[in-house]
Amino acid sequence: MSVDVSPGGFRIGVLNVQKNGLQESAWQELTPKFQLLILLIGRHIFEIGSRCFDMDARDHPSALLMVIRSETLLRHIESAGHPYHKLASAVPLKWAANIDILPRAMQGDDNWFRQWCQNRETIELATQIIAPPPW
Repeated sequence: MSVDVSPGGFRIGVLNVQKNGLQESAWQELTPKFQLLILLIGRHIFEIGSRCFDMDARDHPSALLMVIRSETLLRHIESAGHPYHKLASAVPLKWAANIDILPRAMQGDDNWFRQWCQNRETIELATQIIAPPPW
């Protein structure tokens, strides 16, 4: 994934590739953060801690919003798509808390996740970030 890191730790990553399925990987450490993943095309199965996520965007885009409060582990199980289009944006959790962008439902002591299907406007914006129109 191509990742741009801005001052303050704001990160945006774009993946626009061909992926061929099974990809079991070693566990990786996640640090506290507020992150949005948007999978426009493809399928991504992974575990965060003891939770398994199946982002299936073969028929329609899928999104996952997460608040990682404590260091936890991530393991990618499967990524597939021809093409595979994924966008991720994240900020350090302290940064998100300082500007008060976390709704009450996301506040607490535990990691928090919400997976859903995106609306048309969000899909269009994510598409333009992944494959910008020519100027």
